[in-house]
Amino acid sequence: MSGYTDSIFSELKKNLTFKIPKILDHQSLADYFERQLFKLAKHPKQARKNWSEEETTLLISIIAYYCVLQNEDYANLVIYNSFRSVI
Repeated sequence: MSGYTDSIFSELKKNLTFKIPKILDHQSLADYFERQLFKLAKHPKQARKNWSEEETTLLISIIAYYCVLQNEDYANLVIYNSFRSVI
């Protein structure tokens, strides 16, 4: 699965403004998630405006694994609606 995940990630990476060298392996994914969960439990009412680098890396890795496991094209995960005024 790693080779296929890497190919999905290389395609996904072309469309990201946030640059990460590689997706997280399974153990790193679990570690990142646990750190984020701990931070949330420690400060449950903390409102933040921006995502941290670690949170963004976690999300991108989860998306890559989801696409592999569900055989989904990452481009289909976002629905873009363009509202144009008709004149």
